Amino acid sequence: MISSINVSRHAKVLFMVGAGLWLPLIGADSATVSSANQAATVTNAADTLETQAYLNEKVGFKIRAPKGWQTTETKMFGLHVIFSNATEQTPIKKSINVVSEAVSPTDLATYVATTKKTLAQMLSGYQAIEDENLVVSGNVPAKIIGACFKHGDLAFRNAQLIVLHNDRAYLVTAVAAAADWAQVNDLFMQVFKSLEFVPTVMQAPQEEIDGDDANVEVQPIESTEKN
Repeated sequence: MISSINVSRHAKVLFMVGAGLWLPLIGADSATVSSANQAATVTNAADTLETQAYLNEKVGFKIRAPKGWQTTETKMFGLHVIFSNATEQTPIKKSINVVSEAVSPTDLATYVATTKKTLAQMLSGYQAIEDENLVVSGNVPAKIIGACFKHGDLAFRNAQLIVLHNDRAYLVTAVAAAADWAQVNDLFMQVFKSLEFVPTVMQAPQEEIDGDDANVEVQPIESTEKN
């Protein structure tokens, strides 16, 4: 299932429920990009991530956004947070989102295989091109899968970090134009590696965490650092 929602007056997005896919498509009235903001896509691990991590204690994770990117919180469809280069004026905005869902007992390989099958069925021209193992948050096994696909005439490339932890699946999805991927691949990897799990605090009812209320407003958060 693909749902269309509006995050701001500048961006129309497509979000695929359960697959962590959020495709930001820029409108013609987007703001002009400054050279300083464009430089944020150049990767150097020590300099390109925010010092203060985004923290979500309801589902128990923290992760660092690219420096200077906008952080937008939402509970929509299990989508917790979106990091986006908000001032970018290109047909496809670079973005990262974090989705989680409660899962029945399963193993990582089975969950990854199901995710790949879902994406292949839903995305035009889906071609898997990456499948790697990773360890996050000290000792938690994870998988990175990546693919190319199309939406209309636009060519996308994505990478997804998939982790199972404490009966939840966490998907961190990075999306960019296929032509821009070489510029941002290292940056996206640094974001993936920054994922850490933390104890949950005041756990909300499950329907609030995984709710699919399309009327929930997303709330942009000011970046903690400026370029």
